[in-house]
Amino acid sequence: MHFNRLAQRLRIPAIALFSIILASCGSGDGQDSVEAGADDTLVTGFRLIFEDDFGGPAAPRTAGRAPLSIGNWTAVTGYGPDNDGWFNDEWQLYQNSIDNLYIENGALVIEARCDTAPVCNKRDGSITSARIMTKDKLEIKYGVIQARIKVPEDPSMWPAFWTLGKEWPDTDWPDVGEIDIMEILPKNSDLQTVHFTTHWAGPNDAPTSAGCSGEPGFADPVNEIENCFSETKEFDEPLSNDFHVFEVIWNERSIVGKVDGITYFQQAIDPDTMEEFQSKMFLLLNVAVGGSNGEEPSASTVWPQKMLIDWVRVYEAELPAAATLIAETGRNLDYNRIIQSQEFQGNEVTADLNSTAAPALEGSQVLQVDYTNSKTGNPGGANAGFGGIFFDFNSADASNFTNLVFSIDTSAFPGYDDMTIEVKDTSEAAIQVSLSNYVPTPASGNWVTYSIPFSAFAGVDISRILFLGFLNPVNTADELISGTLYIDNIVLVNEFCPANASVEFDAINYKPDASVAQISVSDSCAANSVVAVKVETGTEEIVVGVDLDAAGQGQSIFSFVSPVSICPASDEDSTIALTDPLMASYSNTYRGPDGTERVDSDFATAGIDPN
Repeated sequence: MHFNRLAQRLRIPAIALFSIILASCGSGDGQDSVEAGADDTLVTGFRLIFEDDFGGPAAPRTAGRAPLSIGNWTAVTGYGPDNDGWFNDEWQLYQNSIDNLYIENGALVIEARCDTAPVCNKRDGSITSARIMTKDKLEIKYGVIQARIKVPEDPSMWPAFWTLGKEWPDTDWPDVGEIDIMEILPKNSDLQTVHFTTHWAGPNDAPTSAGCSGEPGFADPVNEIENCFSETKEFDEPLSNDFHVFEVIWNERSIVGKVDGITYFQQAIDPDTMEEFQSKMFLLLNVAVGGSNGEEPSASTVWPQKMLIDWVRVYEAELPAAATLIAETGRNLDYNRIIQSQEFQGNEVTADLNSTAAPALEGSQVLQVDYTNSKTGNPGGANAGFGGIFFDFNSADASNFTNLVFSIDTSAFPGYDDMTIEVKDTSEAAIQVSLSNYVPTPASGNWVTYSIPFSAFAGVDISRILFLGFLNPVNTADELISGTLYIDNIVLVNEFCPANASVEFDAINYKPDASVAQISVSDSCAANSVVAVKVETGTEEIVVGVDLDAAGQGQSIFSFVSPVSICPASDEDSTIALTDPLMASYSNTYRGPDGTERVDSDFATAGIDPN
């Protein structure tokens, strides 16, 4: 789904991201029952982390419509800023309405309609449809993404199943990257052809597929423009005749597109020019009308048009229990080289990966680092103020791991008292921690082992590590000193995050005329994410989104209305009646290295001030 750069103007409040309010009540005969075929099989070698079957086989086969649950999806509404058509000159008004978005007979239905047919005009509200996304609810980096879909049958429809980078809209398109897992593009091909396309900001002299806009990259408009690559698969009959399974298999090296298990798209990921595909993305489903890839509706267009989604599934590769940086058995976390601090105008340091000067924990070799408390070339060898080594990754993803574990031997380092560990990401954000903040575990001989949680480096993007540094050994007077440090078995490991979630109101009781209240969440295991808190009375409930910072702390405001007000509770407006009691509940599920899960939860209560 080619995404116009004007889309970056849209800003959606965190609270509203949790709102899918289906205000009107649709009617109709309902589609035929969804029959799952032989393609309805789970992926082997991967762990299922997300599935929405929209009621599945157990859903009642009735003509009635049910609203889409707010748990997994958010509805996108409108035309775009100032109705300027940033959805690629499309005709439709995206609505959060049960007329356009509903569950019926075990499938999700996205319905494009024109209730004024045959008079259906461009962006005047006569044509409506729906778009949903998983932003801030489900975001994935690498894995398998699938959906079983029956597409609309009219050539004025432009259905799509796709992804966008999680940094949208704060980062512009195409710099966030886009993977179009399924598009039917009647204006450019036909209803028997499915398209798989990728979009990213690449070199402005790179050859790209026809259909790329060539718009400048937002981050580097001089040297980068939109690049894209597309492949198609043609069928003997329109894809609207039946359900098909559309799929992407995505890892750090490649993107593979499939339909019904048949591979028809393959693309290698260049880490130097396609970094957009090394970050998390969220899912989208929509039916556009007209625009740059759908034919213009006419008096002969048949309304309504429906896209049926039987299920959506997301898988992650089974994670290793650990990733080794250095060890006798080799390494499986690639780095480019070890940079010594004099390259950054720091003190002179040397590193030997094959030293036998100290007994190793395993095998015979250790990493020997010789720190010198002076800078080569300085008058008199004056101290430069810092010294150490840096593992250079360019960009390494450690987001699947919880702790940095390594062992050191300071027996050849007289006067040693402490040192600093630094992690820097590709945006140059860096955090340093002192080893003295952690208690080591004795290993064999002179070795001790440290385990530092990655949460200690909050504020650094662990999914894009640039450097890992071992810096600045000091004595008890906090002075840089010279000496030899041995390092062995640097490993990234998966450990359960400790249970620590809490939620609370900003008051025990609220005055009867109170108009607002605040919800606070503390959950370091969910740092840097948006979480959901359910606020409820005996008869109503809303879901409030809380944006947690790098320490796992966050607050959100919601509003009160009078208990006798005729206004209903509203997720979208974060509004609920002030009654006694008022309850807030929060829960999050964490997955351990062996795949087992733990639910961490808390609740709080408040009421009306009796005085």
